[in-house]
Amino acid sequence: MQRIELNMEQIDQDLEKQWKSINWKEIESFVKRLQGRIFLATERRNYKRVRNLQKLVLKSFYCHLYAIRQVTSINQGRNTPGVDGVTCFLIRDKICLLSTLKNFNPNKYKPSPIKRVYIPKPNGDLRPLGIPTILDRVVQLLYKLCLEPEFEQKFHMNSFGFRPGRSCQDAIELIKENLQGNKEIYILDADLSKFFDNIPHQIILRHFSPPYKEVIAKWLKAGIRDKGFLIKPQRGTPQGGIISPLLANVALNPFDYRYNSSPDLQENDIRRKIITIRYADDLVVISKSKSILERIHKDMSKYVQKIGLQFNEAKTHIRTRSMGFIFLGFRFIKYPHSYLKVIPSKKSIKRTGRNLKKLLMDNKQAKIDGLIYKMNSMIRGWANYFRFCSSWKAFNYLDNIMFHWIWKWCKRRHPRKGMRWIMQRYYSLEKGNKWRLKGEYWKKIYFQDVTRMKYKWKVGNKSSINPRYWKLWRSKPQCINNPQAG
Repeated sequence: MQRIELNMEQIDQDLEKQWKSINWKEIESFVKRLQGRIFLATERRNYKRVRNLQKLVLKSFYCHLYAIRQVTSINQGRNTPGVDGVTCFLIRDKICLLSTLKNFNPNKYKPSPIKRVYIPKPNGDLRPLGIPTILDRVVQLLYKLCLEPEFEQKFHMNSFGFRPGRSCQDAIELIKENLQGNKEIYILDADLSKFFDNIPHQIILRHFSPPYKEVIAKWLKAGIRDKGFLIKPQRGTPQGGIISPLLANVALNPFDYRYNSSPDLQENDIRRKIITIRYADDLVVISKSKSILERIHKDMSKYVQKIGLQFNEAKTHIRTRSMGFIFLGFRFIKYPHSYLKVIPSKKSIKRTGRNLKKLLMDNKQAKIDGLIYKMNSMIRGWANYFRFCSSWKAFNYLDNIMFHWIWKWCKRRHPRKGMRWIMQRYYSLEKGNKWRLKGEYWKKIYFQDVTRMKYKWKVGNKSSINPRYWKLWRSKPQCINNPQAG
């Protein structure tokens, strides 16, 4: 037995050396070049070449390595198992995945049911997630690598959700650009109700060619394992799958082209006078006429009902700039005799404050370094998201209330100690930083420490997969010198 264990250890060491010796930069550049070729072939409408390159992606050894590393080592859910309870921590498990992909046959492939997991939403409800197995995630990523470049060339430029090289800030900048001017502008702020759970399978599958349609249909109909019961859904694509965001964008791509101004429309068509900006299931329609927006809203409701969806009427409103509206956590409002302001919404500010307070209350006896590390990650993530808007007031407000909560946290730990002792024990005594919480290894950051920047990049109809624009996508936005500037 001892000899077998030693041999297995030696094999694991050899596999580990081989895995670590792989040049991952070369593999990533190969995958990007291959995706760029698919994008350019789609742009030239050479679909025979597109299909050949997509087959190359599915059979490429480099693409297999890239997909396995992405799923098992980089993605956030790498440690979350599916219904089979299997995770790939060991390198020999990744090698087994590699051999499975080498002999992969789409006709014999049978995906496992997804595992249903519920996570809390900001409003108190639960959001259902579907967790596929590791093997299904790797196969989904492979198919995404070959299908995404083709559809990136076909997607409308006003769609921003879950697309490579596009972010919430790009959608915000496009909205800001279309809300400028002195004339009255009306905004339809709409939201699709239970979007991912209600997309009909036929709406998704009709956009794919037969070889890919069969595999995607297997994923959609694989079933959901929820509390021991197997559910066979007739519609919807589960949130949590790697390919689900791509399928959702493919299903709504005709919607984007239908409700955006286009030269193909007739002159008397009211759709020439609107601009629709969509991020996943949230959308904003901008027009200079309220009557046009009311007619568009009715037409949109009829259209989404035909494809099996519906609007959440409680979250759908027609507003003006002076009334203000909220989109992706940002509040847009134009005060009288002032410019358009984009600020963090009060709901987002309060939720962040509650989360930080809860972190302090749940860690009353925690070590100071661990607490500072958790606080810094939450502060840095929220501040980086809102640093491109007029956020200095929100940053200042959160810093002030955080100071009081941290001081109460310190006083509770040492109720018999004075103010001077607590300050020397928990706060930095450096010049200018006397009230900065510190530990042995970490120091707490403030919201105002995050550099506020002006977001100058406008994505337009460009794509990060297109090799012609790679250099432009590496350009950095310019910093703002005035900390109180918008």
